[in-house]
Amino acid sequence: MVMATEEGHTPGGVAYAVRGSGPPLLWMSGYVVPVAAFVEVIDELAEAFMVVAVDHRGSGTSSTRPLPTTTGTMAADALSVLNRLGLDSAHVLGVSLGGMVAQELAIACPHRVRSLVLCSTTAGGPGAKTPRVRDVVLELKQTASRVPGGPVRVRPLGALHQAAAASSHDATRRLHRIEAPTLVLHGGRDELVPVPNATWLASRIPGAELRVVRGGTHLLLLESPAARKALCGWLDEHRAHLPAVGPPDPRALLGLLLEAPYRMLLGQTLPLRRALRAGSRLVRRPSP
Repeated sequence: MVMATEEGHTPGGVAYAVRGSGPPLLWMSGYVVPVAAFVEVIDELAEAFMVVAVDHRGSGTSSTRPLPTTTGTMAADALSVLNRLGLDSAHVLGVSLGGMVAQELAIACPHRVRSLVLCSTTAGGPGAKTPRVRDVVLELKQTASRVPGGPVRVRPLGALHQAAAASSHDATRRLHRIEAPTLVLHGGRDELVPVPNATWLASRIPGAELRVVRGGTHLLLLESPAARKALCGWLDEHRAHLPAVGPPDPRALLGLLLEAPYRMLLGQTLPLRRALRAGSRLVRRPSP
């Protein structure tokens, strides 16, 4: 096993662990799941990369914000970890909710992202393909039961904030601003985030590559050796890539934080926006 070379917290209370050596790879897990649950996958990646694994607020040993959050503020947390470690840029890998956060980071700070892997995730918005609420709850329970290390300990406030961030995420109109080489990796049997989300995501990011692993579930990287092989191969191909050199934008971090109220307000309109979108499809549908 590759042991952690450094563990700590940012001044803001975001927990991180560093494993391995090589080009930096920022890892962000999914909803309420601590990075410790993915230690087997992270150790495999740490054989070729310096993996910087971040626990979202409310997960692991990271603190929980008293106020609601968005995927933008979560991206600002991830950026604070890179700053803490003195890393100008990193390859970025986000799983599920972590993939939404990774989108925000790549959109706001393209000069900090060497390459981007979006696994089992969605761009959000009214066009996102979502299962019924009852099915989401059932799938979340089933997914949590398959996470290594036993049941995930959930902090209610942290879980609530992360759920709000996921539900209000909508990057559909901004995906074209992603500049990094991008891999969209998805399981063909993902019931929590259905495959059409991956197809949509890849089609909106310039030059993105889509790989759907047949039979893969939402816990794709934990349960599919084929997915891990594809991931490692793609990352190895892009390990030497660096982002375009440009002047640091001191407004990037501030922008991620200031947009939080707007994103939260926009997220509250998602049910209405989805209903209007569905209604417009019915109106446009030709009569039989």
